[in-house]
Formats: sequence, C-alpha cells, structure tokens
Amino acid sequence: MAKQTRATELAGLSLSLYRQLADELRLLIPKVGVAEADLLLTMDTRMTQLRRAIENADGELASLLSKSDVGDGPSPELLRERHQAMAEALTLHHEAITQAEGVKSLLAHDLAAMRQGRQALHGYTPPPEDAPGGLINRQS
Repeated sequence: MAKQTRATELAGLSLSLYRQLADELRLLIPKVGVAEADLLLTMDTRMTQLRRAIENADGELASLLSKSDVGDGPSPELLRERHQAMAEALTLHHEAITQAEGVKSLLAHDLAAMRQGRQALHGYTPPPEDAPGGLINRQS
C-alpha cells in the first residue's frame, strides 16, 4: 500500500510542478527581448529549480510504477492531467525558445551592422584642414 500512496503523491507533485513551470513560462514569454537581464536570470533560475524537482519526482515515479502492477499506480485521471500539464509546458517552452531565437537573430543582425559601421569608420580619414572643398572647410 505504501507504493500506491507514494506513487499517487509523486504524480500529484509532478502535476503541480508542471503547472508551475507552465505558469513561469507564461510570465516569461512576453518578457523575452524586453525585460532586464536580471529579471530574466531570476526567472531562469526558478525554472531550472522546477525542472530539477520535476526530474526528481518523475524519476522516482517511473521507478515506482515499473515495480508495481498497473492497478497499484495513480488514477488514470491524475496521470492524464499530468500528461496534459506536461504537454502544455512543452508547448510553452517551444514558444519561449522560438521567441528567444528571434531576439538572438535580431541582435546578431544589429551586431553585424555595428561591426560594418565600425570598419567603415576606421577606413575614414578626414581631409587636411587646408584642402579646398565644401562649406565645412571654408573659413569666414
């Protein structure tokens, strides 16, 4: 009976953790590309902690379920809810990654443009002051 109780407890914990991860991702997605780095790092730390807790709970749950017969595990409804929460977190994770890759691409483009501008400026040499020319070089 202890296996059954522990497996159900772990499945409930896993469900809760996946829901928390999905909530964090929902908060993160609109902030990608506009939030301060400190906030993003804090959010990443929280999500890393959640992922580790999920790995621990899911690992122990898988171990217990592999040792039990099908009737000893959590209810099918609880496992279905857990699976839905996992799928939602995965979908949100893909959305966050896609958005972050877009920001990364824009930053790479901006960096390339700045490098090109810097190279152009290095090649520029101002004309001597006594050179004849436009209005800039004329003295009144």
